[in-house]
Amino acid sequence: MINVQRSHARTFALIKYVLFLIQFYALVFQVTGVAGRTLAIGMEGERAKPLDQPPALPTVHLTMDVQTFACLGCGRWEPRHVLASGKVRIEGDRALAETIVTQMNFMP
Repeated sequence: MINVQRSHARTFALIKYVLFLIQFYALVFQVTGVAGRTLAIGMEGERAKPLDQPPALPTVHLTMDVQTFACLGCGRWEPRHVLASGKVRIEGDRALAETIVTQMNFMP
């Protein structure tokens, strides 16, 4: 069984690093399903931080179900195949969104 809370924390750490590298404003993950939630991450200076509320117009908004989020985060699914299958809905900067999705794996 995947610990969703720990998975979110590790994914946040990785995404925080990616966001620092590319210096953008805000990312929203909309994870759907029973254990779903909305995760909003924003830049403050050179640091990424979780946001209490998602911004109205984030730079990137990614929507996926819990299984997709977990399998991408744990490296179980190939990101390019997931993107091609339409399991992730992208709004905003598509190139940036695809970069984030391909970097979600936090497992060695």
